[in-house]
Amino acid sequence: MNKDKSYTLKRNRSHKLEAVKETYRGKTQWKIKGLYIGDKRVRKFFVTQQRALEFIAGEDAKIRNLGERARNISGRLHEEALRAFDLLQKYNTSIVDAAEHFVVHMERQQKSKLITEISNEYIEKQKINFCSARDQ
Repeated sequence: MNKDKSYTLKRNRSHKLEAVKETYRGKTQWKIKGLYIGDKRVRKFFVTQQRALEFIAGEDAKIRNLGERARNISGRLHEEALRAFDLLQKYNTSIVDAAEHFVVHMERQQKSKLITEISNEYIEKQKINFCSARDQ
């Protein structure tokens, strides 16, 4: 036996999507073969071949569109994304989660008012609410 052989634990997987006919307990369905999200295999089943092929066409379109968008990313944006990813990794959160949190924070900040504005509004409302018809 040759001990110099090295083996890899990760299999080479084809990520080309195919619709495969499968019969289980007398029920025929179409399974999507080759669908992975990250390193996880995802299983999708369809009643008809047409629906399975439509799904594959949609996934292929997503991949093409993402490729076009990725091709047009500027170097600055690429470096900022990598830096943000590194900063957020120690908190086990994603760039999207951080951006959503920031948007909520900014929307709250834009709605905030100064204490003087709030007190003036309060005084005006109190004057209106507690004035009698004779005082107006």
